[in-house]
Amino acid sequence: MATATLVNQEIEEGKRLIDVLNAAGLSVDSALWIYSSERET
Repeated sequence: MATATLVNQEIEEGKRLIDVLNAAGLSVDSALWIYSSERET
């Protein structure tokens, strides 16, 4: 099970990404972070 925690910087970067996508005319209905413990994937 994943134990990593998102920090404020990552959350803010995600919000900025959503804002940029919306400004480009791409409607974002939902967003999520996926944690993979395998670094190569």
